[in-house]
Amino acid sequence: MLNYTLLRIAGLLGTLLIVSALTFGLMHAVPGGPFDARALEKQQIVPENIKRQLNEKYGLDKPVWQQYALFVRNAVFLDFGYSMAYPSRTVIEIFKQQWSYSLQLGLLTFIFSIIVGVGLGIASAIKKFKNSLSGAAETVRILTGLGLQTIASFIVFRTIKRLSAALFFRALFPSPRACS
Repeated sequence: MLNYTLLRIAGLLGTLLIVSALTFGLMHAVPGGPFDARALEKQQIVPENIKRQLNEKYGLDKPVWQQYALFVRNAVFLDFGYSMAYPSRTVIEIFKQQWSYSLQLGLLTFIFSIIVGVGLGIASAIKKFKNSLSGAAETVRILTGLGLQTIASFIVFRTIKRLSAALFFRALFPSPRACS
């Protein structure tokens, strides 16, 4: 059992590493840079000397492998620096503030689907609706309960995905103390 658990954890860590490396590589394959995107968003042109200073400040002038190593190190210590959208707040502060809503929604949906699914399953088994129209309706209701759980899980995981993307994007702009 211990070997199985260790293998699962190793697989999880390996998957995280591979996905983060691929995402990091794809982010660097896109033409332009993060400051170009922000400037386009605000319809301003950032002078080259300012871009150079910003790249140096955030470590974007280093080779990609060093940037990735810095990202992984910061991720291990949960140091994602300050948010670009909310410069006075760290990414972790924003995450701490928001994650409880997703967790609460996920748990409530899980509890609801368990109660409804198990209840309808027991009712269906007791009444033996196997070959009747009522049995089919019970089965549809059970599957609908599971579908509601799937929809809520989609919402929770979409939120997690967005937060992860924000945290990963933050890796492109490491905190100033991480670059020193």
